[in-house]
Amino acid sequence: MTSSYKARKESSNSNANKSKDIIDRFIEKKRAIAAKYSDRGVSGKDQMFKELEAAEDAFHRATEKRENKALEDLDNVYSYGKDAMKGKSFAGYNKGGSATAKKYNKGGYAPIGASNPGSQKRSK
Repeated sequence: MTSSYKARKESSNSNANKSKDIIDRFIEKKRAIAAKYSDRGVSGKDQMFKELEAAEDAFHRATEKRENKALEDLDNVYSYGKDAMKGKSFAGYNKGGSATAKKYNKGGYAPIGASNPGSQKRSK
């Protein structure tokens, strides 16, 4: 098993989990909107459809963004091989502290580049 295989698997797992989260949030939002306007008559029904349409549009934007991220991760794996996992943007690394980011911060992630405060030297 090569390291690039491990990188592809990690990216795939991360993107699958995040896609599932997007779907779960969308379903929960639809339920909340339907419950909010269930007994409000015709005008409530019209507003419910407007909000459902807006929620669906947001879902499609989030899904498209996630798919683009998955393609970006695969491109990084094919370009950099096992070193792709060291990149800050790999598999959804973000400031919020995703599970992948925490995993790499504990041992597999190599903080490199100008954005790492420890590597910056201040001039006098």
